[in-house]
Amino acid sequence: MIAAAPSFAAPAAAAEERVEICFNYGCSRQQEVVVSGVDFQHLHTWLGAPASAAEERLRVGRAIAILYIAAARTTPVWRDRGGNFPDDPEDHVGAMDCVDHSINVTRFLHLLARRGLLRFHAVDQRVKRFDFFQDHWAGQLIDRASGMRYAVDSWWFDHGIPALVLPVEKWRTMSDPWRL
Repeated sequence: MIAAAPSFAAPAAAAEERVEICFNYGCSRQQEVVVSGVDFQHLHTWLGAPASAAEERLRVGRAIAILYIAAARTTPVWRDRGGNFPDDPEDHVGAMDCVDHSINVTRFLHLLARRGLLRFHAVDQRVKRFDFFQDHWAGQLIDRASGMRYAVDSWWFDHGIPALVLPVEKWRTMSDPWRL
């Protein structure tokens, strides 16, 4: 009789989840994307167990990039570049303005919260600021302990670069993230 060998298999992948994302400026196109169990394993590894709210905010910026990379498997968002460009294709295929980014980031943050990956923060509605030419939007987190609000803004950077996470008041007054 042969004894059964002990199992060293990896734990089953977390269930996939679907999330709808916006692109082509002004949320003119929406498409459902799949965040796979492997993506969630990666997110769990990355977000892990941060020691502080500040550490969690740093990790959230990267988690947003990971989710955009997952979305790029089935959508043209891989074409997005930081900011809005006059030389973007006229149809804006895959390009995203701050409206698209803020809606996507908010949906991604809710996804992370549902999965128990936000330990120190709660998700709030999008936040808006007005500059001289137009409104600018971002996602928003609230620190559970302090009540401080943080803008989560992925619009500034090319596809796959971590989102900026800043106190809302600082975000409202900044003009360029490279000069922080």
